Amino acid sequence: PESAVALRGQAGSERGFAIAKEWLQRPNLAIGLGDQLKLYGLYQRARSDSPAPASDATEGTWLAKAKVEARKSYAGLSRTVAKAQLTATLARADPCFALAYPEFAPRRFGDQAAMFLGLAERRFPRNLPTVVAALHR
Repeated sequence: PESAVALRGQAGSERGFAIAKEWLQRPNLAIGLGDQLKLYGLYQRARSDSPAPASDATEGTWLAKAKVEARKSYAGLSRTVAKAQLTATLARADPCFALAYPEFAPRRFGDQAAMFLGLAERRFPRNLPTVVAALHR
């Protein structure tokens, strides 16, 4: 039997995958080709356990070949991990997605430190620079 933590993580992964899928279907996304290919590979891996089709180097367009390679690059991931990586990759590639869904954006120590300092700064008296200057005299 799966633990409650694993089940919650899986539910979050399913929710994130559904949100990312809907986001990626929006018109006029501003995501670079490299990121689009990563997202395509992760999306295909997340939705299917079937392996990527074999690529024939002499047939197909460069884009078709790039899509096959993108799928192959994520073949070793489980579907659950691919779903989680899809949302994190999308958050890194599209700042609008990260702003709309901050729970999927990667956490950065600098962001947390800035938040902490901002909260601490609110606790200081407004005339702190004047008080510090007076103490130095």
